[in-house]
Amino acid sequence: MPISCIYWQVILRDFVKILPETKIFTSRWIKDPRELENELNIEVVGKLKVFKLGQKYGGYGSKFAYMSLKIVGRLLNYRPQLIFADTFCFWTLLILLTKPLGRWKVILAYEGSSPGVDYRNSFLRLLIRKAMIKMADASITNTQAGKTYLVELGANQERVYAHPYFVPDVKFLQPPNSVNRSIERLEKQSHQKQPAFLFIGRLIPRKDIQSLLEACVILKDRGYESYSLTIVGEGEQRSQLETFCQQNNLSQISWEGQIDYELVADYLHRADILILPSIEDTWGMVVIEAILAGKGIFCSQGAGASEIIAKAKNGYVFEPQDRKKLASLMQLAIDDPKSVLQMSQKSQEIASQYIPTVATEFLAKVAKTVVEQ
Repeated sequence: MPISCIYWQVILRDFVKILPETKIFTSRWIKDPRELENELNIEVVGKLKVFKLGQKYGGYGSKFAYMSLKIVGRLLNYRPQLIFADTFCFWTLLILLTKPLGRWKVILAYEGSSPGVDYRNSFLRLLIRKAMIKMADASITNTQAGKTYLVELGANQERVYAHPYFVPDVKFLQPPNSVNRSIERLEKQSHQKQPAFLFIGRLIPRKDIQSLLEACVILKDRGYESYSLTIVGEGEQRSQLETFCQQNNLSQISWEGQIDYELVADYLHRADILILPSIEDTWGMVVIEAILAGKGIFCSQGAGASEIIAKAKNGYVFEPQDRKKLASLMQLAIDDPKSVLQMSQKSQEIASQYIPTVATEFLAKVAKTVVEQ
């Protein structure tokens, strides 16, 4: 499985407990502060090279990732029975082309559907993906939108399994305890006006914090200023966004910058509602983190995880860049504290569905089904 994301490591830690002979092949490995790699059999093959082919404002942008051809030899030497291959990458294509030689089965993992990664306007990419999906034995995806896309490519609907498998480590989302914390930050949060809104993520156009700030301006024009908004994260837009706040006298907003992952739980548990205004996100891990923390969520339909909110009613979903709608939702939370409590309760009710053990049980079940086919 050519992966490097830290979140994957959480799932793999539990997955190897079910299937201990699992080996991870990757072209890049990001060291996890939790040292989960100590529990995993990892081999880094070659180096990942990413070539940017174009950038769409507010989107993922087009790119091509090259990974070493040596992976084929490594796999032929290891002789796996089943391979989980991450998305439509170069390694996945090699793995599918060498299926007859290696006699392995392949499950293609597609995080979720969004315009920037679906490449619906690229004839060549779609042609290659259609060929790949037909060679794969099965596919998994976090969202129903992802399943719809894979079926449109030609996948057998009965062999596309949609279930959230990309989930965070619940251990790090428990209420704050005796772990060493930043006293200054916590004291600052304790004096927040209620309700307390929160954004966590990179400050880049795709996350569309600009629309969130413009919603705050609309609230101000409506006479609503009794709330707080904490923005956690760094990115290329920070200076521009802070200047916008100063120009519009948005004193309710605080900027916390980049934080250690161990502090995410602190911010979530002291917030009332998480806001994710992304123009596009294939998934939206922070939404799952907020659910596990028992929080209400206002989420753009541009994020794949918005499916959960629409179904569970633990928050509200709005169209990307709809500032007025977002402002009205924030106004609702200010006017009706009971609605905030109800959203929180809904998240608490469904939280057990989005923990690593459930995700790994899903992956193991799919693996067993494909092997036995």
